[in-house]
Amino acid sequence: MKAIFRVCGGDVNLIARVFTALEKELKFRRGSARVSGVGDGCLEIIITANDLTSLRSLINGVAKSIYLIELSAQACAAGDSGT
Repeated sequence: MKAIFRVCGGDVNLIARVFTALEKELKFRRGSARVSGVGDGCLEIIITANDLTSLRSLINGVAKSIYLIELSAQACAAGDSGT
């Protein structure tokens, strides 16, 4: 089973760096996630899993990570330290 996130806009370079660093953490016996550069200011995060439950788990983790990366980048741009 496979799911593909295509991320365009925002800080795509930051997202790519974070997911490249996390690739080992997102790889386990039943599935994995990896980053693939697409160009045109976009990237793809490709999630593969052996079963639907594992795919759903990885999709949720990737979606939360993208959300938190973007939220943190926006807070840093606004000068908010989060405290």
